[in-house]
Amino acid sequence: MTALSDDLLERRLAERASAGSAPALGTIARTVAVSPRRRSAPWAGRRPILGSIAACAIVALALVGGLLNRVGPSLGGPSALAIQPGGSASALASRSTQAPSELTAWTAIEWRRLSSTEFPEVKTARVSDAVAFGDGFVAVGSSGSVGRIWQSTDAMTWSTVDGEWLKEFDPERVVTVGDRLAIFGRRNGAAGGVAQGLEMWTSRDGAEWVQGPPTPVGSGRPAALPARNPPAITAGPLGVLARGDAFTFLLAPDLTTWTDVTPTWPADVRVGPLAGGDRIWIQPGATGVAERGSSMGAIWTSTDGRTWTKATIDDPAGVVLGAYQVAGGYVAIGSRANVGCEACFGPIVIARVAWFSADGSHWTRMAGSAGEGDDRIFGASFAGDGRRLLAFTDAIPRDTGTAPPVPVVSETIDGRSWTSVEVGSTGALPTQLNEGLTVGQHGVIELPGSILDRESGPAAWWGQAVEAP
Repeated sequence: MTALSDDLLERRLAERASAGSAPALGTIARTVAVSPRRRSAPWAGRRPILGSIAACAIVALALVGGLLNRVGPSLGGPSALAIQPGGSASALASRSTQAPSELTAWTAIEWRRLSSTEFPEVKTARVSDAVAFGDGFVAVGSSGSVGRIWQSTDAMTWSTVDGEWLKEFDPERVVTVGDRLAIFGRRNGAAGGVAQGLEMWTSRDGAEWVQGPPTPVGSGRPAALPARNPPAITAGPLGVLARGDAFTFLLAPDLTTWTDVTPTWPADVRVGPLAGGDRIWIQPGATGVAERGSSMGAIWTSTDGRTWTKATIDDPAGVVLGAYQVAGGYVAIGSRANVGCEACFGPIVIARVAWFSADGSHWTRMAGSAGEGDDRIFGASFAGDGRRLLAFTDAIPRDTGTAPPVPVVSETIDGRSWTSVEVGSTGALPTQLNEGLTVGQHGVIELPGSILDRESGPAAWWGQAVEAP
């Protein structure tokens, strides 16, 4: 594998410049600000483009979008960073913390493509989200106009869950809370906007589902919200937080009662996607955001979703983009770049700073970030299961051959250091290994979305982990 460098990245992006034209910068900014996405695979564009300021901006958006993949939808509106996660992302699953010594590091990931027999409806499926569950996974989405749930105990053989309730239902998010699953989505044609139209269904086994309590519309909150701004859904042992442009609702850990916990943030604060820890919620973002001001990365924590306490960050850089749980504590990812104005970033934002915290209250710089030494997270996207966190970066070959680049994958379990994970396959590799990924107990899945394999259309992939001896 060839290590990633700034020169190689610039060369690779330049090679792709002719693949498409650069939209106007204002269009890009408006799209990110008002059209949040949850999972990058079904919605977000990913082709880097160079050649103008606008093109540079779209490269930045693509890279940051990959970085925040599988955390939940961006928060939208003026109080949210114009930064973009994707699905289940989830980047932070609801798993109890394990000591790093209890986990075995992965030395390699061996990929193989799943057939249409192994993953039903692979050619027509649009997977919106997926989550690790037990030794396997549960995924949600649609096939045609019908809502779908797929589940697997080994990631290699999948079954489809049927039910009358799935007709005209669009599942958008699946999370775990303790030993239970929860699906969130909207009924096609339902009135009342996002808050009232948001349905929740719960299950203990992934096969039998019962409807949960409807999401309330709090006092003073709008009865209807724009359909383009679905609420961000974040889960953890403390329950579920659902946040939209004008509300934040907390669902109790027993999944029975919603409470309006909408906080008020200062005008110069921008907040990104939430994360759920063992006994806390973690809110990354930035302070000092103004039209021409210089931002500073920030992290807040809360035990109730309403009252937030600012954490201490050693060298906070310009922005904190996301937070993830690992067996040794928590990892936050950010950038030195200034957040910039309300609707744009200013300079290109490429994540290359990482911090570690044992409890969420005090964060220290993680080795090998911000261009210091072995910078394994430059331009990377991230996916984890609450125990280990993987960083995926496309490696760019130095030669001019036609062989596709082999991705660079790194892993952290303790939250303090990265180790390399080899990538292999008995045949071809997935076209992209930086979006739409879900990490489980024994490997990584990539399921069909709107991103197609170059030659064969929609595909499902299983990456079997090889553990260290």
